[in-house]
Amino acid sequence: LGVVVGANLVFLALFLFTDFFASLVLVLAAMLAWIPTMYAAIVFPYRNRRLFESSAIANLRFAGVPLMTIAGVLGLASVLIVTVMLWNDSIAAGHSLRHLITIAAVFAAGLVWYFWQRWLRRREGLDLSRTFKEIPIE
Repeated sequence: LGVVVGANLVFLALFLFTDFFASLVLVLAAMLAWIPTMYAAIVFPYRNRRLFESSAIANLRFAGVPLMTIAGVLGLASVLIVTVMLWNDSIAAGHSLRHLITIAAVFAAGLVWYFWQRWLRRREGLDLSRTFKEIPIE
């Protein structure tokens, strides 16, 4: 928790007292973060059928296709369209080399944090992969 608070304070100070983030628009980063989320919505009903069938939305289907998959396809198409539009608008997306490096660093930091926590929790006897298998974990 202290590491997260410290990192937030550093980024807040950079935002408030420097021009480092002056023209950085994280909309492009947000769009990139939504792509795997939409993909997960598409494949979840098929990849983890048992968990999906036990959910409240399992019976919501259109032409036999789960509405979650349909919503995922529509969402992914929308996100891809917006991402392409942002990429082609240098003012809206702010994708100079510095901005792209910042976005990549934020994503990389998230991955490092996840794998570090996974390793740390595994040493404590908690297998984090179970959190993605069953809700709630039993």
